[in-house]
Amino acid sequence: MLIQSGNNNVEIVATEVEPVGSPRAGDIRVNLDVNSEGFHGCSSAWVAVDDFADFLRQLQELEAARKGIAVLRSMSPGATQLEFKAIDRWGHIAIRGRLTKYGHAGGFDHVLEFGFEIESDRLAEIVAGFRRIARGDISSP
Repeated sequence: MLIQSGNNNVEIVATEVEPVGSPRAGDIRVNLDVNSEGFHGCSSAWVAVDDFADFLRQLQELEAARKGIAVLRSMSPGATQLEFKAIDRWGHIAIRGRLTKYGHAGGFDHVLEFGFEIESDRLAEIVAGFRRIARGDISSP
């Protein structure tokens, strides 16, 4: 799923779902590829199935009410976060997030924080994309 606004974009692809019978059954691995104001970063993160369901519920509420926030967090604390937020009383929406790679390249952490507004009429399409991921619609890594 590609979310774009001008030269800024976030691509979100589910690449794996833990199978039934696994201790982490239903957990989802997502790849994020971000371009924001000339900065680029990519990350892969696991999201717990219950956390993904909570995020999807929050996102559906945001779509319906045009107020509030929906936050998706990786299982690794602080590693990956993606949020959708109503930024004013007229229901304009922003996406923002954080991608972190710990201890790479000589032990240095690498972080990309980003954010930009998106067209609020895209929210229904975004919710539909995350519903497909929740149903197990994945792409090859």
